[in-house]
Amino acid sequence: MLRLARFSTRRPFVAFAAWFTVAAILAAIGLGVSHSLSPTIVVVPGSETARAEQLAESNFGPSVLVPIMLEGPKAQLNAQGPALVKALAGRRDTRVLSAWDVGDTGAALRPDATHAMIVASVAQTEEAMLDGVQQDIDRIVDQQVSSPVTPYITGTPTIDQATKDQSLDAARQAELLALPILFLVLLLILRAPVAALVLTAFGGATTLMSFGAMAVLGKAIDVDPTAVALASMAGLALGVSYAMLVYRRWRSERAALDAHDRAGEALAASHAVETTGRAVLIGGTALVVALALTPLIGPDTILISLGIGATLCSALAIGGAVVVMPALLTILGPRMQAFSFGVPRFVMAPWNFLVDRGGGWVVRNAIVAGALATALLAVLAIPATNLKTGPVSPALLPKDDPARVSYDKISAVMGPGFTTPFNVVVVSRDKPITDRAMLREIDEFQAEIAADKRVKSVVGPGDLYATTADLKKLPKQLNNSKKMLKTAPAGLGKLED
Repeated sequence: MLRLARFSTRRPFVAFAAWFTVAAILAAIGLGVSHSLSPTIVVVPGSETARAEQLAESNFGPSVLVPIMLEGPKAQLNAQGPALVKALAGRRDTRVLSAWDVGDTGAALRPDATHAMIVASVAQTEEAMLDGVQQDIDRIVDQQVSSPVTPYITGTPTIDQATKDQSLDAARQAELLALPILFLVLLLILRAPVAALVLTAFGGATTLMSFGAMAVLGKAIDVDPTAVALASMAGLALGVSYAMLVYRRWRSERAALDAHDRAGEALAASHAVETTGRAVLIGGTALVVALALTPLIGPDTILISLGIGATLCSALAIGGAVVVMPALLTILGPRMQAFSFGVPRFVMAPWNFLVDRGGGWVVRNAIVAGALATALLAVLAIPATNLKTGPVSPALLPKDDPARVSYDKISAVMGPGFTTPFNVVVVSRDKPITDRAMLREIDEFQAEIAADKRVKSVVGPGDLYATTADLKKLPKQLNNSKKMLKTAPAGLGKLED
C-alpha cells in the first residue's frame, strides 16, 4: 500500500480520479443496501434453540406465522372475514386458522364481537417473506378488507422489515447530523476552513463507500442491519482521524521544507507518507487483524456481519488516508491552508497552561491529571449502566410506526404473547410419535404448560390423545354392528308384517 501512496504523490490526479470512481460506484450501490440485508434472527449455533429450529424446518419445512386481526362491526366482520380467509387459503403455500373455524380454535380466535383473528401459516423462509411474499399477503388484505373494518397485520417479517428500515434511517440521519458537527470540531482544532471541509468530505465519502461495501457483502453472507449502522459510523470516525494525522504531518513537513511549488508539495506529502502514513498503515493493519478475528469467534449473524463489516470499512478508511489523502494534499497544496485564522488569546492561555511543551500543568501533575481524566470518563460512562440488552423488539420502533401500531393493537386484544408464541419440538427416538404412550406423555406435558397462570393457551398434538381414547371403543362397537347385521333380516321381516 505504501507503493500506491508513493504513486499517488507522483500522479495525484490519476490516484484521485481512480478513488473518486470507486467511491461513486460504491455510493451508488449503497443506495440499495436495504435489499441486501438479512432478517434479524439471533440464534446461537449449537444452542438448543438452533437445534429445535433445525429439527422443525427439516421435518415440517419452513413456516412463518402472519397474524391478522380485523376490527369492526360484527356484521361487517362476518361478511369480509370469510372472503379474506378464502383468498389467503387460495395461496398454495398458505394454511389458515381463523375465527370462523368450528370448535375451540375458532372460538379462541374471536375474543369479542368486534375483533376477529386470522393466522396464516406460510410455508416460506423469512428471506422469501421479505423478498415479496409478505407484500403479496398485504396486497390480498388490502383488496379484501375495506371500511368500516380495519386490518392489523403483524408477525416476524413485518417487524423485521420495519426494524431494518428504522435502523438504516437512524444511521443515515445520525451521519448527516454528525458531518456538520464534525466540520465545526475540525474547524476549531485545525483553524483552517478548507482543510476542515476536505477532511469532513473525506469522512462522508468513506461512509458512503461503507454502505456500498456492506451492500456487496450482503450478497455473499447474511448481514444484519445493526452491522451496517455501526460499520458505517466506524468508517466515518476512522476515515477522518487517519486522514487528519496525515494532514497534520504534511503541514509540519511543508513548513519545514518551506514548500511553495508542486514539487515541494509532493515532497512534503511523500515525507508524510513515509512517516505518519507508515504508522497509520501499521496501526490500522493491527486493527483490521483484530477485527478479522470477530467472524471466527462470533456465535451469530450479528457479530459475524459486524466483524466483517467493520473490517471492510476500516480497510477503506486506512487505504483512503494513506493513498488518497497524499494525492489531495499534493493537488491542493497551499489552498488547504486558505482562510486560516489564529486562536484567541483567552483560549490559548489556559491551553498553554495545561500542555505547554516547556512543562505544562498536566506534565508536572501527571497523577492528579490522570485521576481527574479517569473520573470524568467514569462520569460520562454512567448512562451505560441503564443500557438494556436483548433481542430486537417492536418497542424499539416509533410509536406511530405502522408495524408497532399493529403489534401493540393485537397484543392488547389477544394478549402480549400472541404475536410471538413459543414453539416446542417433540422428538421420539424409538417409536412413532402417534404411539398411545407417547401421546399420553405429550398430553400431560401440554396440560402442565396450560396450567401455568402465565400461559393463556396451548395448541399441540396432546389434543389427539382424547381422540385415540375414543378409538379404543371402535373394535367392540364394530363387533356389535356385526351381530346386528346378522339379525337384521329377521327384524326387517317383522317390520313388513
